[in-house]
Amino acid sequence: MVDNALRPAQAPPPDDWRDVRLRTPAGMIALRRHSGGIAVVVFGNADAALQAAQQAVVDALRTPA
Repeated sequence: MVDNALRPAQAPPPDDWRDVRLRTPAGMIALRRHSGGIAVVVFGNADAALQAAQQAVVDALRTPA
C-alpha cells in the first residue's frame, strides 16, 4: 500500500510517496517519509519477530544501492 492506495507488490512507488506499508510474515511495517529521512515504524507492542523485520528494513535502507 502506498499513500493509502493498493499497488502491486512489484510496482515501484511514485517518486513523491509519503507513506508505504510493507506486509511481512511477522506483521505490518510502515515507512514514512519526512524532511529528515525515512521513519521505519511498527506498533509499540511488536514482538521480537516484527522488531527483527523492522531492523532488516532499516539495514536495507542504509545499504547503498
